[in-house]
Amino acid sequence: MLKLTSMTWREFIAVFQGTAISIYIMIIFVSIFLSYWISSESIKQNNIIEAMKD
Repeated sequence: MLKLTSMTWREFIAVFQGTAISIYIMIIFVSIFLSYWISSESIKQNNIIEAMKD
């Protein structure tokens, strides 16, 4: 893409929003971790068949 737009790496890095992308990636990882953790805690507390019904 940089060759097609004749943009240099220095110009690209100046407008690249790495911190915002990093924050969104961390939010996604945390939400996935929490969903797995909550479901595993639910299965540990209940019978597996009852937990799957819920």
